[in-house]
Amino acid sequence: MREKWSSDGDRISDLCRNVVNLSLEGCRIEKESIYTFLLRNPRLEYINLSGLSNVTNSAMKLIARSCPQLATLNVSWCRNIDTSGLIRIVQSCWRLRDLRASEIRGFKDEKFTLALFERNTLDRLIMSRTDLTDQSLKMLIHGENPEMDILTDRPIVPPRKLRHLDLHNCPEVTDDGFKSLAHNVPDLEGLQVSQCSELTDESVIDVIRTTPKLSHLELSDLENLTNATLVQLAESPCAQELEHLNISYCESLSDT
Repeated sequence: MREKWSSDGDRISDLCRNVVNLSLEGCRIEKESIYTFLLRNPRLEYINLSGLSNVTNSAMKLIARSCPQLATLNVSWCRNIDTSGLIRIVQSCWRLRDLRASEIRGFKDEKFTLALFERNTLDRLIMSRTDLTDQSLKMLIHGENPEMDILTDRPIVPPRKLRHLDLHNCPEVTDDGFKSLAHNVPDLEGLQVSQCSELTDESVIDVIRTTPKLSHLELSDLENLTNATLVQLAESPCAQELEHLNISYCESLSDT
C-alpha cells in the first residue's frame, strides 16, 4: 500500500483515531505517514515497527509523548533507533510490559539499563544481539550502588518482574554480569542465553537454582558448559516446570 499511503495517508490517519494494536512490520510506508498515524492514536497499546529502516529516534520521542497507554513495543532490527530514543519511552510509558529490541545499539549505556531498573514493569525483555555489557546488565538487575546484605553479600533490591528474558548472542556478557540474575528474577519462565560464549557453569548454575518457575531454557552453543549444569538443573526447583531445553552444540556435555 505504499502508493496509497503516499496519496491518502493523511486521510487514512485522520479517519483512524481509535487504534489500539498497530503492526507495520515489513510495510513499505513513508516516515511521515507513520508519524502522523502515531500522533493521532493516543490509545495505542501495541506497536510493532520491527525492521523498518525509516523509523528513527524521533519516532520514539513521539511515541513517548503521544502514546501513554503503550504496553508492547517491538523495534527489533530498526537500524536507525538506539537506546537514546528508547529511554524516553521507558521513562514516559508507565504501562510498558514488553520491549523487543534485538540488534538495537546502546545497551552498554548504563543510564538506559538504570531507567529499566527504576521502571521495573517489564515482564518480557528481548535484547539479543546487542552491545550489552556486564556492567549494564548489573545496572538492569541491581540498580546503582545498592545496599548490600552483610550476611549474604547480595544486593538488597526489589525483585525484577521479568518472566521472559532473551540475551542470546550478547558476546560481551560473562559470568560476572550474568550471575547478577541469581535471586533477583524469581518469576522467570523463559531464558535465552544461546551463543553467549563466555558463560560457564558458575553463573548458569547460580541462576537456575533460583528460578523455580523456569519452563523454557535455551543454552545452545555454550562450549564452556559441562555436565555439572545439567546435573544441577535436574536437582533444581524448576525441574518439575521445565518443558523446553536446548543444549545443541554444547560440546562439553556428555551422556552422563
